[in-house]
Amino acid sequence: MKINKYIIGISLIGVLSLAGFALASANEKVTTVDGKEVVQAYNNLINKKGIEHVILTSSDKTTMDIYRNRSNGSERVDFFDENGLLVDRTITTDYGATFLTLSQSETNGKYEFELLKTLPPKNAVDENKELMQKSMIDGYFQEEFVDGIYRDWKKTKIDPKTNLIKYFDESNNIYVNSSTGEVTKREIIANGKVVKTFDVENLPLSERESDEIFKIDSPLIKENSLGEHKSLKEIIKNLEINIQNNTNVEYDSSNGLG
Repeated sequence: MKINKYIIGISLIGVLSLAGFALASANEKVTTVDGKEVVQAYNNLINKKGIEHVILTSSDKTTMDIYRNRSNGSERVDFFDENGLLVDRTITTDYGATFLTLSQSETNGKYEFELLKTLPPKNAVDENKELMQKSMIDGYFQEEFVDGIYRDWKKTKIDPKTNLIKYFDESNNIYVNSSTGEVTKREIIANGKVVKTFDVENLPLSERESDEIFKIDSPLIKENSLGEHKSLKEIIKNLEINIQNNTNVEYDSSNGLG
């Protein structure tokens, strides 16, 4: 599976359409609160220094597992299909100056792997650097969630099993850790169903711990996600890195094409 990696795209920083209704369980005791309480829980997460981590799960069961280190421009994106199999992993370094992608594809029960290093056009690198210094979590929350949040929300009591407080309105379920006061999850509701889930955290890691996350052979979040159940290290050591050099290509940011 070949993917041209030029720029940090809409899949990582995007606007999501919100619609529908979020209803509390009949067994939940709820109160009405000002939206400022939810905004504060969000700010508690965003203003914390660390490695941003988002797990995005869609209604079709596909998953994106994303880490971003805004201080050095590193990012890791793992994409899993509806069966939990890894489709590709991309490690971005130097604020989008290089992309290293491991792709997995299956044909008639046989799995093939490709390791591709992409060097984007120079003007795309400039745009990547600007984007990667921004909060990835903000990219998923800010425009439609935070900017429009100053309204009444419903609030449940602390769940003793999970230690979470649930806030909800017609389009969102927001879960807050009662100990840290930080948002931990957002569910987007459409037609009474959860259509997207964002599990979010900000990890206060050491430099060494951070470096381990942004390796091509770092552990995967889903078990048995590789064909033939091989390990990443075993796969990668037998692969030759193909290089796609686009540094001399003129990137047009208006349509995403080189």
